[in-house]
Amino acid sequence: SSSNDLSEKEEGEEQLTTTPQRKWMYWCVQTNFEWHLSSHNDKSHQHQHHHHPGTIRIDTHSKYCVTPGLTIGYAPYTNIENVPSYSHDVLIKELLKRNHNCGSSGVVFGDNNSASKYSGGDCYELVSQIFALRSRSATSAGMMDVDEK
Repeated sequence: SSSNDLSEKEEGEEQLTTTPQRKWMYWCVQTNFEWHLSSHNDKSHQHQHHHHPGTIRIDTHSKYCVTPGLTIGYAPYTNIENVPSYSHDVLIKELLKRNHNCGSSGVVFGDNNSASKYSGGDCYELVSQIFALRSRSATSAGMMDVDEK
């Protein structure tokens, strides 16, 4: 190993890094338990589903985030006005479409030639180890204009 190799860390030494760091990132729970108060046709999904009162349905997503499973993290000193904000159902699509760099400037330790290694897909992560609980009732925002029968 060469003495200039920064990828190896000697015991007791701090490892130097010149990689630009993300200033913000979104986490989306990939699976949610969806509880339905009453029987209705749910217009909030691509396909209409009929649910029996008290039904719990398990949904898994890879193209959008559900509100109860959405988290955003900021690095210290991040100006939140520079963090993009999109509706939960289009967040992933917009991050990919606009190819965000997660707020990393590409300038680290005075190196003006370094470029951000992050793009839209690096600015969010689908979390599969935990689940969200989503309650679907007449007062849920996604249930507007759903006829109760």
